[in-house]
Amino acid sequence: MPFSQPIYTLLALLAAYFCTAKFLSVQRRNFFAANHGCKAPPALKQNPWLNGFDASYHQIQWMKNNEMFVNITRLFQELSTRTFSLRFAATTRIWTCDPENVNAVLKTKADDFELSWARTEAFRPSIGKAVQASNGEVWAHGRAILRPAFNKASLSNMSLFEEHFQNMRKKIPDDGQTVDLHPLLHSLTMDVATDVLFGESTYVLKSEANIEIERAYDAVNRGVIERFVMGPLIKFYRGPAFFEGCKTVRDYAEKYIEKALAVKDGSADDEGGQKSYEFIPELAKETDDISFIRDQILGALSGGRNTTASLISFLFYLLARNPDKQEILRKEIATLNGSPPTYEELKNLVYLRWVIDETLRILPTLPMVDRVAVRNTVLPTGGGPDRKSPIFVAKGQVVAMILWTMHRDAGLWGDDALEFKPERWEQYSKSEGKHVAFGKGPRMCPGQNLAFTEAAYTVVRMLQTCKTLETRDPEPFQEKYMVSLYSATGTQVAITV
Repeated sequence: MPFSQPIYTLLALLAAYFCTAKFLSVQRRNFFAANHGCKAPPALKQNPWLNGFDASYHQIQWMKNNEMFVNITRLFQELSTRTFSLRFAATTRIWTCDPENVNAVLKTKADDFELSWARTEAFRPSIGKAVQASNGEVWAHGRAILRPAFNKASLSNMSLFEEHFQNMRKKIPDDGQTVDLHPLLHSLTMDVATDVLFGESTYVLKSEANIEIERAYDAVNRGVIERFVMGPLIKFYRGPAFFEGCKTVRDYAEKYIEKALAVKDGSADDEGGQKSYEFIPELAKETDDISFIRDQILGALSGGRNTTASLISFLFYLLARNPDKQEILRKEIATLNGSPPTYEELKNLVYLRWVIDETLRILPTLPMVDRVAVRNTVLPTGGGPDRKSPIFVAKGQVVAMILWTMHRDAGLWGDDALEFKPERWEQYSKSEGKHVAFGKGPRMCPGQNLAFTEAAYTVVRMLQTCKTLETRDPEPFQEKYMVSLYSATGTQVAITV
């Protein structure tokens, strides 16, 4: 064939080019690692023929069996380390529960990392370009318009929280019957979040009219975590309930965004009377891109509903199981003389803050966070035989931070690390970096003050309106990971007045 020789020559040149490029890339990485004194961390023993898909399979099974973080913690313990590498779906990843490394990724070296492709793709159909699912200029723009909006959101008027709390309280029996608070708290946080963000609540607790929105959100949450653990196989994901749920919540959000912007522009009447603060018009001061506003609102709603419901559920879960700590908190709350607390009074309840911090430590609502390196970089510790040398992180490599394990590490917290002990916060300083509840660095949750206030208010009002709060779940905690962490058995309690 007359064209065979040129084709073979071209193929040979291409092969030589790629081999040379790969060789030079490896050499640059090796030089970078050596120049920074890097040594390899311990590596998880795996079947080399499976190329990391065994780890992917195990993680999916652990999640389905509600034992993912128990098993991940076991791996750290078996390797006697806080940082190790593993093959995961044909890539080499780093898993760490070391505070120094977590602080580096999230704060001091935050510019070297961004959200992983798996995370952004898992969330994209539901919240689009929200800050939880974007990087670079898109993320910076979203953050820039969200932060001032959250800062200006007035939390001094507690009537919003009181209205929705009372709607929930009416659904809780007072005669000692067992009740699962978790679904009620999901409805509560949905009603509060939509009230704050849309200026109009779903009022799921008051009527069944908007219950389909809650069901859609549940389908979205299940789909997001299923997509996330699939990693590079995400393109094969088929979940009609997930995509249908995404459309439902996006259409729902757009309806209220268009209404709020029409009222702001004077092209429509505000039929219900304006709230004291309008979140959507505040965002509209920064951009007129309705789809971008929708994505940021949906991202904020996801956090406002899911993680806040998880936090409040865990608060009641732990207080019901620790009556001695509950009694200390009741005595502090008694200083309010039964009156609904003001914002300033909430801030002054020191033991309550300790209870919330301790709850977020032992049962973190976000038990795992991951980032991908955007350039060759270094983690400060975990390499070498002594586990103290820096670790090289290649561009494109994923670092997963297992906050669940870090928050329960006896080497960091003492022999009582697994105990619910709010008093430990009298001495502990968050600046030590062992506790990551709402994130840290530039991606710290902009709505953390709202979440804390809602959680604190709900706990205070519940304890003010009941005489006893007892657990009805004798079994040990069993995790359920679905965007946020939950109790697989719910929050089974009994209340009397």
